[in-house]
Amino acid sequence: MLKKFLYLEVQKNSAMKIGRNDPCHCGSGKKYKKCCLHKDEEKEIFEASMESDSEELFPVEDFWEDSILDFDDDDDDMPPFQMNPDISDEENRLLEEWWNIYDDLDSPERIQNHIESFMSEHPELMPHLEINEGVVFSMGNGLRREDRFSDYVSFLIDYSKRFPEVYAEAESYYNLDIIAWLISIGKNDEIDPYLTPFVANPSEYADELFDLVDLLTAKDIIKPLRYLISKTKPKVVDSMEVWRGEDLLIPLLYDKLTPFLKKEYTDEDLSNLVDQLKEFYSIENRDELLSLWTSRFGDIFRSYKKWDFDLRWTKKEKIAFYFSISDNYMRYLHEHCGISWISAQFHSNMIYEYGLAYLDLKKGKKLKQPFDFSKETMDKVIQTVAGDTFGILNPNTVFSFINAIYYFPEYLSACDMSEDEDSEAVRETLVYFYDMLFPNLAGYSSLTFCYKEFPFWEKPPSGN
Repeated sequence: MLKKFLYLEVQKNSAMKIGRNDPCHCGSGKKYKKCCLHKDEEKEIFEASMESDSEELFPVEDFWEDSILDFDDDDDDMPPFQMNPDISDEENRLLEEWWNIYDDLDSPERIQNHIESFMSEHPELMPHLEINEGVVFSMGNGLRREDRFSDYVSFLIDYSKRFPEVYAEAESYYNLDIIAWLISIGKNDEIDPYLTPFVANPSEYADELFDLVDLLTAKDIIKPLRYLISKTKPKVVDSMEVWRGEDLLIPLLYDKLTPFLKKEYTDEDLSNLVDQLKEFYSIENRDELLSLWTSRFGDIFRSYKKWDFDLRWTKKEKIAFYFSISDNYMRYLHEHCGISWISAQFHSNMIYEYGLAYLDLKKGKKLKQPFDFSKETMDKVIQTVAGDTFGILNPNTVFSFINAIYYFPEYLSACDMSEDEDSEAVRETLVYFYDMLFPNLAGYSSLTFCYKEFPFWEKPPSGN
């Protein structure tokens, strides 16, 4: 069912009354422009893209086809121009004049031209124009919707070279956009220079850092992923400022596991593995850790055969089932799709997340089967798995989720738990959601463009 984003409305209406240099409404003590302004704007854009009278979560019609971002709509809500006491009256007049013209612009191209003209005519005033918080982001959103992502990136690169100190105020957002663009056009080997802000200030840019880690993991871009995690781990994992910082260890854990993940593993291999994994676990009892990974290796390398599922099981037992089958599915993805164990774990974990969401959805109702990939069920599960507190879908999560489900019926068929016609119906459902989601999410997040191809990999062969 479509979320109405009531809390978002309160935040949005409050945020519109806040000046760029005022204290942020979240209580962090930072200026609004340095804290939540960009996130508030992203939420507004996403909310607009998902508004519909339909009971479905995702409207069938393409929102962005009928609605170009109207830069006039928010004129009355824009905070008034604030005089800067550090510059002359004439310089303040030039800034105010620029903003007055900007308020009447109605296309990203005109906004880009307006910015670039000011850059050329008054470069000394660029540090005082304060366009990072909303103008550049809005322009980028508009250009992406017009399929001009490369024009936006060209602007950002030029901006970074001509005004590096101004660019640095929003460097993590801009660099993430550039990285997404490079990945979307297959230039993965060129992203390293843009990792700098995440390595230098990982706690400050934690949200963008985790988006980047998930992107690299989902797209199986392992070399820069290793570098990024190795450099940021000391400042993030134990930081009191970063929520769930330990999640950064997950790709590192499966990278450490990779040499041990083989069908012919021995008890000695498992013993050596446990010695390697002490840094990841607080378990003091070595035997307990050994028992854990002995059980998990049993699930990972279990032959592809039918799984038992008892509808009378407790919720805890059903959760254990989803966890075990996701481990086995991880090997299937690694073997049949040719992806790393790191990426295979990321995608197979989506099956576990599906299980948790599905059980919650069926709470109080009789569960008839372990999996239901109908449109009605997937509509609700996608929102639960990939939506944040405000119901905003994360592109990394949502596209990886539907991709993982897309291949899952092939795995179930290999385990003699699904028919070919069932697999085809599920694939049609996932294509249906992808076709609706991509154009909507492309309007507010550059990460979306990294998922232009669906499904991600070639169709895996059926059977063992």
